[in-house]
Formats: sequence, structure tokens, C-alpha cells
Amino acid sequence: MLNDPIPPHVDPRKLADRGTTLQGELLLADLKRLCDPLSDDVGTVQAKFVFERDERKSVVIHSFIDTEVKMVCQRCLELVTLPIHSECSYAVVKEGANTQSLPKGYYVLELCEYPLDLQSLIEEELLLA
Repeated sequence: MLNDPIPPHVDPRKLADRGTTLQGELLLADLKRLCDPLSDDVGTVQAKFVFERDERKSVVIHSFIDTEVKMVCQRCLELVTLPIHSECSYAVVKEGANTQSLPKGYYVLELCEYPLDLQSLIEEELLLA
């Protein structure tokens, strides 16, 4: 397991072949789209990514993301701190591939030959959470 800053870009296929786990932090301020509606951008995001191949030899990523954000309550107009926790499992497929045979419970993550932008993936998960 690597417990360092989360790298900005990774090759999920190579990491899955090695059974790699990445765990680390990044600054909340680095996630510009997420910070737009927040009252401040102070804090960190804790992230853990487990890369593996499933029984079908498909590349799978399990993500675990936690942070706290501060927003203004629209009812009382007071500052509130909201914890955000997200867990997702992704099946990595080539762009345009048939995804009908993927097991249920996986989100499809279409990738071409370019590396995966982990920061964008973290931001998307937090926005949806």
C-alpha cells in the first residue's frame, strides 16, 4: 500500500495487475468545482483506491473518499459542517466497449489509452455524494 499524496494520473491496468492500493490526502482547495458552492476551501480529502482484477480478469477500482465541507444552511443561514463519505466500485473498460456483461454493482469507467485522472474522479464522486 502506498500512503503518499494521491498521484494526479495513474494507469489503472498496471496498478490492478500489481494489486496496488493507493491511500493519501489532497487539498480540498485543489477541487475547484467542488469548492464553488462552499463557504471556504480549507481542509483535506482522504482517499483510498484499491486496484485489482476480478474473477473475469476485468480491471476493478474500489474507492473510499472522506472529507468535511462547510456550507451556509439555506434555512437558518448559519455555517454548517457536512461530512461526506463516498464508496464506489468501478469496472474499467475501453472506450466504446460493450458493458452488458459487467457484474451488477459496478459503475462503468470508460478509458481510452490515456491515464486516469484521479483528482477528477475524486471530485466527481464528492459532487455526487
